[in-house]
Amino acid sequence: MRLPRLLLSFAMLLPLMAAAQQPVRAVPQLDISRYAGQWHEIAHLPVSFQKKCRSDITASYTLRDDGLIGVRNGCRSADGELTQAEGVARPVEGRPGQLQVRFAPEWLS
Repeated sequence: MRLPRLLLSFAMLLPLMAAAQQPVRAVPQLDISRYAGQWHEIAHLPVSFQKKCRSDITASYTLRDDGLIGVRNGCRSADGELTQAEGVARPVEGRPGQLQVRFAPEWLS
């Protein structure tokens, strides 16, 4: 009796698993003035630099006078400690919906 239920559950989940594997596409044009501000993360794919993040995951984008975009990513760990990383983003030439972000100091790039 349990096997048919298990198979039915698996069959119902197959479309969801297929949908999760669709490639992420950039928007055709990015209006950076509308993109600026603070964004709160509700879900993410696993990445090594976020493995200690447990809550309050945010990304803030500010327009700079030099035409670049200031980036500040932050989150709280399980013990409540706030971790932040600051970087700079610039539009990718030939790909108007994408940004290239650098968190390393400029002299290293």
